[in-house]
Amino acid sequence: MMGSKQKPQAIITVEAKNHASNHDLMLQILAIYHNFMSLIHDNEHDTLTGLLNRKTFDLKINDIITSLQSHSHVHSKANDESNVYLAIFDLDHFKRVNDTHGHLLGDEILLLFSQQMHKNFRNKDLLFRFGGEEFIGIFQCSDDDAITHILNRFRETIAQFNFPQVGQITASCGFTKIGAFDLSSNTIGRADLSLYHAKHNGRNQICQYEQLIASGALEEKKSSSGDIELF
Repeated sequence: MMGSKQKPQAIITVEAKNHASNHDLMLQILAIYHNFMSLIHDNEHDTLTGLLNRKTFDLKINDIITSLQSHSHVHSKANDESNVYLAIFDLDHFKRVNDTHGHLLGDEILLLFSQQMHKNFRNKDLLFRFGGEEFIGIFQCSDDDAITHILNRFRETIAQFNFPQVGQITASCGFTKIGAFDLSSNTIGRADLSLYHAKHNGRNQICQYEQLIASGALEEKKSSSGDIELF
């Protein structure tokens, strides 16, 4: 359902009568192939952090929802990783870093944060820079407890990391389970509301949308048109 961080691979077979010309032709084709794959990589990834970019996120999230729809009739085992979650991360008080130390250091902080994402999350997890100091992760996990553990472990890692010149910086996170018949905008909206709640209730924490609704911290109701309104 979800891809890894590895680049696509291809096998090229060339037939030629002359060994020397065959070798030259192979080198030319490999050079063209390398340039082509570099263009694809650059088009899919954020220039600063190397994470997948916003454009790629829009494509991936729709593919994932479509895949969930096609598998919605399958009853998975309780211990598999059939659940998919979307999490939004935001660096706390990041504007202060830019205002105090400048955007060059701010960019270095974003790069280091993205490197910690690569280091701490699994190869199969999809990691994106969504914009500014906001990052998104898409994770397959067995249940809410598993994803909560993964996200909390990363949050603690960031809180303990020593960033140059600024020392400790914390991050807040909001996440939600992706439904088989979600609209991508609704999924992002739920995670964003959870992130907003985390940042306005102490920061340096993770909040799950479904748990906030269940606890009454957020209220969900249907409008007369049948759409969901969130408060």
